[in-house]
Amino acid sequence: MNLKLSCVLFLIVTITSVALSDSVNDAINGAREAIVSAESYVNVISDEEDMNYIVSILSVASTDWEVALKDQEAVQLCLNKKEGASGELQSDYNILMKVSAQSAEVHANSVRLAAAYVQLIAQKAQENLLENVRYAIKENEKIKQLVSDNVEYTKRQVASKYR
Repeated sequence: MNLKLSCVLFLIVTITSVALSDSVNDAINGAREAIVSAESYVNVISDEEDMNYIVSILSVASTDWEVALKDQEAVQLCLNKKEGASGELQSDYNILMKVSAQSAEVHANSVRLAAAYVQLIAQKAQENLLENVRYAIKENEKIKQLVSDNVEYTKRQVASKYR
């Protein structure tokens, strides 16, 4: 491959990787802002039935927050290690970075959905809006599971190459 084409490909991969990292950081920052917002609304909620559901989704959101942060770190680690790698190793870091980014984003979105529900309850939103968010939370659980399964599968596949 000639030098110009190699340089162009390197630039494209680098730009894509940085954009992916920025996207994850944006998702994490959005979730962080949602957490701060939700904290201010929790004290306004008085209905015990609502509070039971909120405790349930916030418990899941807490775990999701930890996963999102861990995966954000994984994206950054892959980005850093990929710079010093070449060939197949660089490709493997790129693959691991992509699945970690997907996981970080879907878990950050879960946090945002839980926070949105808390806000809607506190603002006494119409039932159809609440139902839509509950449905989105349920669907996001399915997506999280698919993404988590993909992350684990991908990690196993990449690791098996280096045993």
